[in-house]
Amino acid sequence: MSQQMDARNIVLSELQPGEVLRWSGQPTALAMLLSNAMNIGFGIVFAIVGGTPLGPFLLDGSRPDSIPLALFSSLFVFVGIGIAGKAIMEAIAAPWTGYAITDRRVLIVSKLFRKRVLTFGPNAINAIEFRENLLGWGNVVFRQEVQDTSDGKTMLRLAFVGIEDTVTAMRELQSLRDRTNPTARA
Repeated sequence: MSQQMDARNIVLSELQPGEVLRWSGQPTALAMLLSNAMNIGFGIVFAIVGGTPLGPFLLDGSRPDSIPLALFSSLFVFVGIGIAGKAIMEAIAAPWTGYAITDRRVLIVSKLFRKRVLTFGPNAINAIEFRENLLGWGNVVFRQEVQDTSDGKTMLRLAFVGIEDTVTAMRELQSLRDRTNPTARA
């Protein structure tokens, strides 16, 4: 219950006058860590493989065989550490992140190093999907859009990640969408 109160406190300062909080939740650190496990593993492997040519230099202080190879390898090490570090930072940020659904909009508020507020009106809710795992937490997707990138088309999903009350969040999202756009009912 304290987790719910923390989420409520995080988002309360962002409410507009007269706005009613219908649901609030917070990602769990374990859920964020597990959802990013592949990125963490990939980042670590990337850093280890990239750092292999640097091994002798780092262990005994000898000069690397090739300076350009050492510089190129260090790039892989830094990229790998960055990938794993970003995933770990998302788990660390979980206690300072709050999700909310009000009678007017959807909010995602993060207050780890600086306050960051994402807000979405009811018309932004174009897909509602949820997945819950056996541990009792899950994700609720509320927006999907296809974006053209240099790699082709990519699906962007906005979601409440790692929350404990997925069914209630899904119902409140549907209610918000249906109240403001009756034709959106599925």
